[in-house]
Amino acid sequence: MKTSPKTILMIEDNKADQLLVCEYIQQKFPLTGLLITETCEEALGYLQKKENKFDLILLDLSLPDKGGEELFQEIINVKTDIPIIILTGYIDMEFSIKLITMGASDYLLKDTLTSASLYKSITHSIERRNISRQLLKSNERYEDLFHLSPQPIFVVAIKDFSILDVNEAVILKYGCSKKVFLEMNMQEIQEGFDSKLVDHLINDQDPQTAINYTHSFEDKVIKVGLQANLINFKGEKSLLLLVNDITDTIQYIDKIKSQNKKITDIAWQQSHMVRAPLTRLMGLVDVFEMQQKKASVQLPEELQYLLKNILSSAHEIDKVVKDIVKNTYNKSEK
Repeated sequence: MKTSPKTILMIEDNKADQLLVCEYIQQKFPLTGLLITETCEEALGYLQKKENKFDLILLDLSLPDKGGEELFQEIINVKTDIPIIILTGYIDMEFSIKLITMGASDYLLKDTLTSASLYKSITHSIERRNISRQLLKSNERYEDLFHLSPQPIFVVAIKDFSILDVNEAVILKYGCSKKVFLEMNMQEIQEGFDSKLVDHLINDQDPQTAINYTHSFEDKVIKVGLQANLINFKGEKSLLLLVNDITDTIQYIDKIKSQNKKITDIAWQQSHMVRAPLTRLMGLVDVFEMQQKKASVQLPEELQYLLKNILSSAHEIDKVVKDIVKNTYNKSEK
């Protein structure tokens, strides 16, 4: 759906041209307001007032008080974001190209002007303006997301791994100015940063295959996880590199592993310390029973019962110790 202008400012001193353009606009944009001024001074007076909102400017380059390139420059300096369509009676291809490069949206000859050509020029000019504004807002959102992100982010050139940009989080994390970073190469921070690594970062984002890397900068050494996406940064193919500091996490895991090893060692030592006297105790009971059989002496039932319970209890304690050791090893391996 085409976007219709709400208000158009026409800067034109020729009455006949005013009437013709007004007629064309009413045909194609019946709900559009049209304000006509006949001098540069009068037009600037309207443009400089903040309450006046114009969607488009139709500019004749031959006014009583100013004309040509100087006139165009005066107008665009005041309202650089409003599309300006040049209406002129003179064919000058070189001059028209110059005005386009200076910011004019279009260049139309009055002698060949039709309602259709004017409609096309107006709608295209407004659409280009809207797209430009959306791109500007998109860029501003990118800047906000990039610079306000609490996660360190590098922008790295694919061709030579030079650092093109860093956000505030990088400066805080690594303790260095942006100027220094922009003179560096990513290989100076991360050893082995090459094309193979870049391909891995872009194509393999499976957390199960994530690799931890080391960043060394001056006296700082941090363990990091990396995520990357390809972007176009100021016309250059680049890598948006998100850095996740996992130094504390790795230290915590190492600490847990160390504690588990200590627990395992203690369990092993304690099991042997406990099982040694248990083994001796069970051996003594066995020897006592063997001696009793050799001597063909029948012990009282109460004493037989006690020996049997002593041996049974010793076996139970031995099993408990074995289970404790087994569970300790299983937990330390997880």
